[in-house]
Amino acid sequence: MTSEKVIILESCPLIRRSLRRQATALNYEVLGVFESGEAALDFWMHKINSPVLLVSGYVLQGELNGLQTAIRFLSMDFNRVLFITGWDYGFLTSSALSNRRCRFLAKPFTNYQLKKEMVGFRNDPTAAVV
Repeated sequence: MTSEKVIILESCPLIRRSLRRQATALNYEVLGVFESGEAALDFWMHKINSPVLLVSGYVLQGELNGLQTAIRFLSMDFNRVLFITGWDYGFLTSSALSNRRCRFLAKPFTNYQLKKEMVGFRNDPTAAVV
């Protein structure tokens, strides 16, 4: 069985390490871990260019925040985003991210909640399959 691919985008080192560990435990292939949206998008466009799951926070290093990065990422067919944030869900769900290829997970979250959302993409027939 081919493992699904994930790119992790988060400014906090502790959360980045936790996300990598959990993704690996769920048999995701972690392609890259980044602090800036620009670096993640550049990596995907020039190195990967195939469908992946982006796990992204909101506050990032660089010019693009998580929302801007996720919108650009979702404009590419078949990509999916798990957006982890402390921001109000009303703001996010009324944004350009309100589609079936995007899920939201509020910070702080447990490993169980993260697992549930990541596995949810695998089990959702309406989400793009990697």
